[in-house]
Amino acid sequence: MKIGVLFHAHPSNAQWSHTRFLRAVGKELVQRGDTFVAFVPTASGGAPSRWEGIDVVPIPFRFEGRNSRLAELQYPRRVAQELDRSFDAVVQTADLGGAALFSRARALGVLGVDWFQGVAPLFLTHVRRDSLRGKLGLAAERFWLPRFEARHARRADLILAPSRRNAEHLQRYYGIPSSKVRVLPNGFDPVPPVTPQERADARRALGLEEGRSYASFVGIDWYRKGLDVLRESVRLLQERGVPWTILNVGNVQGKGPLEIGYGWCDGEAKRRVLAASDAFVFPTRYEGSPLPVPEAAGLGLPIVTTPDASVDQGKPGEDFLEVPTGDAKALADAMEWIARHPAQAREMAERCHRTFLAWTWEEEALALRRFLTEGKAALSRADAKAGP
Repeated sequence: MKIGVLFHAHPSNAQWSHTRFLRAVGKELVQRGDTFVAFVPTASGGAPSRWEGIDVVPIPFRFEGRNSRLAELQYPRRVAQELDRSFDAVVQTADLGGAALFSRARALGVLGVDWFQGVAPLFLTHVRRDSLRGKLGLAAERFWLPRFEARHARRADLILAPSRRNAEHLQRYYGIPSSKVRVLPNGFDPVPPVTPQERADARRALGLEEGRSYASFVGIDWYRKGLDVLRESVRLLQERGVPWTILNVGNVQGKGPLEIGYGWCDGEAKRRVLAASDAFVFPTRYEGSPLPVPEAAGLGLPIVTTPDASVDQGKPGEDFLEVPTGDAKALADAMEWIARHPAQAREMAERCHRTFLAWTWEEEALALRRFLTEGKAALSRADAKAGP
């Protein structure tokens, strides 16, 4: 198959979750003989190239400036000009504007809903709801945005939801028929889990003091990520005499003595920070299917998260701890249990690791190809029925 995909950055850039998903799946598909074309926005254009078997087509385009949101609407239209009938499927993961993209070439139009914020009526969830902007965001969520984005979503031939929760939202709020939706969870990187020796070495390298517990967190300090809840939980634990410190990957500066900020890091630097922690704590208010959770499972860390993390793999209470969204006291209780029962927490983490091993990027790539093959066949039958 020849598959075209919209990227927001070069496939080598691991910062964006959808780029990491697409490059991992793309590499698996290329190894199976498929052609994977990544359309990448660049400031000055350039010649097509290849990166680890993936064809990279630069598109002269800028997202920066006051009209960056408008640019996100126009980018798919700009990519549509590069499409031709040789594509079997075109995957759209940008925010909006897919109608022109899907109608340009008679290829299977696929929308990856993990990567645009309005998949449920939860737009602007990085803004506090008691602010004016938050209240305006609620109005946009409930009335305008679902109607606007649903028009674009309905133009897609196939929609990939990264979790069952996402799939339900698409049907409930956007009116997308279930026949169009397929659940495709994010894959799992089978990396060596953290050993006790590695944890000790990581703490020494980072200069962390003994006698404390450490909670790793990955993400930007947006309201929807729940970092404010984690900070309140750590404060409550300090009052209980159970000291925890946040190891914050994604924000340059920590807030106060109970948080250390490491900024954005990846590869060995990121693994070192996560390895130094006693648990990965992710009290998100909304996610599609967060990549940090399977990353933490891959490292064998105890995990505490919320139902809104949309984690399909594993069972809450057996493979990871799940607390009500926004409940700082319940989160503090879960973290205190981990601190007081380290052996049981490690056993839970080991079960979680084994559970996630069943769904690797390779398995996800095979599922994606199956969905695309089935969708392309259905599209061909529809074209034949419609006639010239």
